[in-house]
Amino acid sequence: MFRKLVGISFALLWALALTFFPLALSAQAQPPNIVLIIGDDQGWTDFGFMPSSRTLDTNTGPQPLNQIVQTPNLDALAAQGVLYRNAHVTSSTCRASLLTLLSSAGMQPLQWIETRTALAAQPEITLPNNAPFFFPRREAEHVRTVPRELGHAGYKSWEGGKYWESTFEHGGFTHGLAIGNGTFFEPDGWDFGRVGWDPALCANPGAPTAVCPALDPLRTFLDEVQSGPFFVWFAPQIPHSPFDAPQNFRDPYEALGLETCADNDCGGLCMYCPNEVNYLSNVTWFDALVGELMDELDGRGLLTNTLVIYITDNGWGLNMQYFAGSGQGKGTLYEMGFRTPVIFSWPGVIPAGGVYDDLVSATDIAPTILDYAGVDTLPEQEGESLRAQIEGGLPLGRTELIGLDEERGHFLRTDTWRYLRFASDSHEELYQIDIDPLETNDVSAQNPALVTQFAASVDAWELARRTPPSLVEITGRLLNELTGAPLKGSQVMLDNGTVPLISIAGEDGWFRFGPVDPNSYVIRADARTANLTWLSASDPVPAPAPVGLSSRFMTLEATQTVALAGSPFGSQIRGTLTDNMGSPLPNVPVLVQGTMGCDVVETQVLTQADGSYRTENLPFTTYTITATTPPGYQDVVVTNVVIDELETLIEDLVALPD
Repeated sequence: MFRKLVGISFALLWALALTFFPLALSAQAQPPNIVLIIGDDQGWTDFGFMPSSRTLDTNTGPQPLNQIVQTPNLDALAAQGVLYRNAHVTSSTCRASLLTLLSSAGMQPLQWIETRTALAAQPEITLPNNAPFFFPRREAEHVRTVPRELGHAGYKSWEGGKYWESTFEHGGFTHGLAIGNGTFFEPDGWDFGRVGWDPALCANPGAPTAVCPALDPLRTFLDEVQSGPFFVWFAPQIPHSPFDAPQNFRDPYEALGLETCADNDCGGLCMYCPNEVNYLSNVTWFDALVGELMDELDGRGLLTNTLVIYITDNGWGLNMQYFAGSGQGKGTLYEMGFRTPVIFSWPGVIPAGGVYDDLVSATDIAPTILDYAGVDTLPEQEGESLRAQIEGGLPLGRTELIGLDEERGHFLRTDTWRYLRFASDSHEELYQIDIDPLETNDVSAQNPALVTQFAASVDAWELARRTPPSLVEITGRLLNELTGAPLKGSQVMLDNGTVPLISIAGEDGWFRFGPVDPNSYVIRADARTANLTWLSASDPVPAPAPVGLSSRFMTLEATQTVALAGSPFGSQIRGTLTDNMGSPLPNVPVLVQGTMGCDVVETQVLTQADGSYRTENLPFTTYTITATTPPGYQDVVVTNVVIDELETLIEDLVALPD
């Protein structure tokens, strides 16, 4: 038996406990605040820091676009952190793309659709009408999301700006602007960043200490959470139309003689016309909002412990399209709709000036966020954490990216090639993207072998993502049905018909099971909890419900409980179970038991394929660990495992032969 203290598992430290136990992980006293900045409809070429061969005609002749566009704040953010110049979102339209960023597994849009279909087939779940612009899709209420997972680590979270998934609570945020009524679609908060923008107070060099009212909703949240940790979804619907940037942002572009509304027929709707002045002035307006955000964080002394991430939801093809779905940009399969820069900035932790051209996907954002927050990776994680490269320059080793937009078709991207297969008529196109970044020359006819190879890769990729994962995790909260208060310390059971698994509800009522096989399960609280309801189905004995495709989130409610109280929750015992030769022993029940007064503290998990096990939300007491090993081995019993502070204990178990 080997036992040692290895440090803090921040996935399990609650905000209150962090105040009293300022231990360190990777040189930080607590997990970082995380701010995710999401631009709306901005082409990858339309930044000062992005290299591009694109030019615009000005009154002095053609000029490079990246020298015309004014994005000083994003330029500074890229310079002080790590820039990925060859990243790609999962859809060229906003909603599907944002779902990937919201999902804690970084789900592809097709996986989200499959999940919704599976949820809608369950009688105990009612999803509203699926009309895209009038009713919200409420599946986010039942799946694992980034803010919901960060809640395990004590994060408070705020949603502001572009967000489709009903209310902020349905997406797992603790605070936000999307309030609505939960049934009829109301885009509450989509005007964040526009409302309250006063050129005399916002981004005015003559008034550097002025407070910009446009950020007041976020400011209220920061006042409440103060030192954090917190997560911010900062998604103003800009540069997206309407193109109504204040005149001071229009002036430099009009002075260059760029195309304005007067230059073309907009049918009297000039603010919706994506001409050069309209679009670029909105780009600079968004950049000014980013500047106001960074000034706010800096003024509060938060930048030294805040990870800032920038990405766009989808691209826009300036002078390559007039509306979404036309030409080559937003709403199409072409690169201009998918490619985006991604920036990671954290002064003092992330090295300044790093620039990478590795193939990066929006599916990598969630695992990177969870990695920095100290939250365990989900078993069905779609992307991968970029942290090792961000901080140490390690190569990703990724050779291709594949995506599917069910309305538009498939794409495959390598460093050299970009293959497209269109859903409308199944025709294929191929571009040598390293020398033809704007996809002007289709070379599919000259490269039939490559087309065949890429088509097979796309088919295999899609089949894999339509297949349920081998393992999933189930999380949720146990709340008092009458008061909504978390029932910390209560034990929740997952019954799979063989070995029942037991989880302890933590400080905020959180519980977690798994990884487990996709299957049908009954979930109930222990004997001390009565009148349990599951997913709003009024039944004291829940019916089995299937879990598959993606991890599930659920809320359990009880009218009474005798929950443990008095001790901080958040400690963890984890380790591996092997035989005496070092080979892992999977699927072995590991029972962790302790007492607090007259109460029994008990949690039971299964070892995974590598022999690992994990228990969590443990209060301070002394535990006995019992592994009921398979025939041929002696059961393992470890006594007097003491937890007397918030910590992670490693208890590696060895099963000896009979």
